[in-house]
Amino acid sequence: MDLANEDALTAGQRIGLCRQTFGESAQAGDHLAAGSEDAWFIGRPHHLVDWLADKALAAIAEAEMIVDWSDEPYRSPVLANIAQTRQNIVEKIAEHKWPFVLEHIDDRHIVRRTILKRCIYGVDKNPMAVELAKVALWLHTFTVGAPLSFLDHHLRCGNSLFGFWVREAMDRLAGWGGQLLINEPMQRAMAQAASMAKLENVNDVDIAEVTESKTLFDGIEQETRPLNSFIKILYALDWLKLSKEDKSAVRAWLDGLYGDPFEIARGRFTLGPDDAGDGHPHAKDISDKLGNGAREQAPRFAGILNRARELARSEKVQNWQVARGKRLPVAALCASHRGI
Repeated sequence: MDLANEDALTAGQRIGLCRQTFGESAQAGDHLAAGSEDAWFIGRPHHLVDWLADKALAAIAEAEMIVDWSDEPYRSPVLANIAQTRQNIVEKIAEHKWPFVLEHIDDRHIVRRTILKRCIYGVDKNPMAVELAKVALWLHTFTVGAPLSFLDHHLRCGNSLFGFWVREAMDRLAGWGGQLLINEPMQRAMAQAASMAKLENVNDVDIAEVTESKTLFDGIEQETRPLNSFIKILYALDWLKLSKEDKSAVRAWLDGLYGDPFEIARGRFTLGPDDAGDGHPHAKDISDKLGNGAREQAPRFAGILNRARELARSEKVQNWQVARGKRLPVAALCASHRGI
């Protein structure tokens, strides 16, 4: 079975391929899927960390053996990064006078921490499964003298089968006649790629760096939330049975007749008492500012919006590409064998 053709694989075939590749460790009781940009895995995520760490160290050793065009022995730049991270951890240990054994922060330990922060992705519909996966990974990559790595940017609670990628959302928006509407918020969301790359490169060697990771992540969430909320509503509309009048009300929303469609989608603007909102802390009712035609259609659209939000919440729609702020290879997006 070829990984290059993974889009055509059924869930059962994916599980079989995982077991063939990684052994019988991918058991039916596992909940969270984890992946990297070079490989994907269904099963206990800490096995993937070990596998990737071994592959990385083997590649470093192999490169040192085959490079023969240098007057001096080749040394991978990755080793310099490992050494610097280890030095930072040792300094923190010395500062707090903690006992430690140098073997506990050898190259493999450092590489595993790096892989954990940069290369592991997971989505599960069950929030407890996500938290348990974090605990399993923290325990497996625990490093004396360093805090637990920040993982919220890659391990998410959601449904990996339900949600749009940006291209799909734009195509669907074109069907409604509003494809130009998404450009500005999409650019804002995609601009977060630099922040996500910076977050992934923070080594979390002390509490200050973990705090920095959290601050960067909060900023990314804030910038991507308008587009994410909008696309969730757009996705949920496909699931709703809409009458001709309902579709007219939706087009009025996309045309901006009720106000900024993105602010309405995320609940910052509400459309009167019929709009249940989305829990925005600074929600503002703008129904009294609507024109006559829009005011007549607003209650109908508010009902549609409520249904769409409830569906997106109940199904835990996950727009992974928007949440990441950059395009990921298909291989990096994984679902558990339960299809969530």
